[in-house]
Amino acid sequence: ERKAQEAVGLLERQKLKDQIEAEKARRALLELQAESSAVQSMGSAKAEARARAEAAQIEMQAELEQAKLRAQAQKIQSESELEETRMRQEAELSFLSRKNELEITRAREMAGIEVRHHSPCSAPSTIAVFQCVFSAPIRPNFFILMVSIP
Repeated sequence: ERKAQEAVGLLERQKLKDQIEAEKARRALLELQAESSAVQSMGSAKAEARARAEAAQIEMQAELEQAKLRAQAQKIQSESELEETRMRQEAELSFLSRKNELEITRAREMAGIEVRHHSPCSAPSTIAVFQCVFSAPIRPNFFILMVSIP
């Protein structure tokens, strides 16, 4: 019986050792699970931080592109306004130039009418026409039209 008690004692001791080993293994497992959970949380936090950083970078790039497009649109609008102003000024200059030419032509014609009105060539007699023709300065491309005046 003593041997049976020794065997039972050994068995109990072995059982306790196994329980201690099982508890150590369980504790190691819990520690590893905790580490794994921490790494996973850290990985998630890291991934989340990376995602936020990438989102912020994309947003900044979009804002930069939008600013570039606004600047380009402003440049096009300014160039268009400048071209419109230039064309308007050219048209006004052309108009004024043409208007001045017409006024000069009109003034010359009026002066010519005034000179003919007060010259001897304006008389309707044949003698006056001859006086006018022979007293007039010779001009190239000037043709004398003889009209008999009654």
